[in-house]
Order: sequence, then C-alpha cells, then structure tokens
Amino acid sequence: ASDMYSMGCLLYWMHFSHHSTGPIAGEPIRLPVGEIVDDDTLDLLKRLLALKPSDRIGASDALLHAYFRHSFVTKLQEDGSLIGQKN
Repeated sequence: ASDMYSMGCLLYWMHFSHHSTGPIAGEPIRLPVGEIVDDDTLDLLKRLLALKPSDRIGASDALLHAYFRHSFVTKLQEDGSLIGQKN
C-alpha cells in the first residue's frame, strides 16, 4: 500500500510540480487552489492517496484505471495540441 501512496505522490507532482506543497501523509488530498484537473486524474489521485492503506487501489487495478486508458499523446491530439505535428 505504501508503494501505491508513493505512486500517488509522483502523479500529484507530475500534475502540480509548480506548487510548493504536495500531499501530506495522513491528511486528505487537497488540490492547489485554482487548479483544474480532469475527473480521471482526480479519481486516481484520490484512490492512490487514500488515508487508510486498505482503501488504496492496487497496482493491477490502477493500471486498468481510466487515467491510463488514453495515452497522453491521444489527450493532446484531442485538445489540438499535436494536430499537424509529425511523430
């Protein structure tokens, strides 16, 4: 369970590295004020950073989570960031 919490910390920092504070062990997850994050990211963060280790998502279930269903490239293409760029 601690590995999954660590994964949650990494995911948090991937999305909010520009903020000085991160998740604090033993406290509910708090997003930085003014941050907008998609539902899949928020859901996975909540599951990875659950207070009780027994409530945390397991590794195999995390890999099947909707957050990982679409690659980041697909998400960028959907919002137009990569349209017309060559791989």
